[in-house]
Amino acid sequence: MYKLKYAMKGGAIFTGNDKHEIVLAMQDASFTPSDTIMQYMGDVATRIDIQFGIKIDYYNADTFVDQLTFYGLLEEIL
Repeated sequence: MYKLKYAMKGGAIFTGNDKHEIVLAMQDASFTPSDTIMQYMGDVATRIDIQFGIKIDYYNADTFVDQLTFYGLLEEIL
């Protein structure tokens, strides 16, 4: 059983045992392919900055998920 569950604003739900697995699930569901998790997080951060003017830290999966949650782009499901 997964420990974490997050919902994206559009309704997609991602599950994992840690935030790294959450980001991997997000990457797997993405329409924009990335070779690495770091590239994926950087690409997402760039798109968020362009669309919303929000700077997302993406130096690790924990911070990335925390930032997305803080800005309301991802919601933890308890």
